[in-house]
Parts: sequence; C-alpha cells; structure tokens
Amino acid sequence: MPFYHGFLQFPYFLYVVIVAILVSLAGYLISGALSDLIGRRNTMIGFSIAALVAAVPIAYLIMGRAYGFYGVLVTASVLAFLTTGIYGVIPAYLSEKFSTDVRSTGVGFSFNGGFIIGNWSTAILLLLTSMTGAAFYAYWGAFIVVGELFILASALMSPETSGAELG
Repeated sequence: MPFYHGFLQFPYFLYVVIVAILVSLAGYLISGALSDLIGRRNTMIGFSIAALVAAVPIAYLIMGRAYGFYGVLVTASVLAFLTTGIYGVIPAYLSEKFSTDVRSTGVGFSFNGGFIIGNWSTAILLLLTSMTGAAFYAYWGAFIVVGELFILASALMSPETSGAELG
C-alpha cells in the first residue's frame, strides 16, 4: 500500500480514520463508565498520563509505517482511544463544576471553546507537514503532549466532582 509523507493514500487512509473513530467512541464509553467507578478526576489523570507516555512513540510508529497497513490501523486506534477517550468524562466533569444558574453557559463555553482552539492544530500540523516531511511525527506527538498537559494540569488542580452535590 503506497504512502505519501507518512500517510496512507486513499482509500486506505480513510479505513484507518474510520476504525480510529470507532475506537474513539469505545474510549468515550469506557472513560465515562470508568469515571463513575473511580471518579472523574482519577479517570482524567489516568487517560492523560497514558496519552502522554504513548503519544510520541505511537506517532513515530504510525509515521514510520510500523508493520504496514494493519500496524498503522492498530497504532492509530490505540492513540485515538487514549487521546479522545477522555472526552467521555469532560462533559460530566464540567457540568459538576458550575452552579445551575450558569451551568449551560459554563459547560458550553468551556467544552466548545476548547474544541475551537484545538481544531486549529489540524491546520498548523498540515503546514508543518508540508515544511518538514518525515519529521512530522515529532510535531504531531508534541501537539498531543501539550494538549494532554493542559488536561492533566486542570485535573490535578481541581477537586473530584463525582458524587458532588449539584447546586
């Protein structure tokens, strides 16, 4: 299967994306259920640490075409699970942090504001890819690390909200 700048060409890249998105969905469900068992904060910390440890090595394996198409499929899915699974926790976590008089605005602004800012990373990464070629994985991994550090820092600085009285 042909690669271009470390990416699979169409339609194989599409297959990887579809499977990774489905695995992300499993991550949402698992992290949400896990947060009910061990707490929102602990789940966020666990997912963040796992993503921090795995981001650069997995990005390197993906961009290095590790083990061919199926290797890329598996490694991309693992990375998707670790980095996006945490979003199964964040809506509940945020809703428990705001009082009822501002909850909708607080959750909406916080959750969607983060996505608005984060979505610029795609454009920045595409620009870096065109400028760097094979070194792209390092930038990709660095973007993941920076995002996970923000999530980890916020989880470490915040109290547990699971089971808290909502006011």
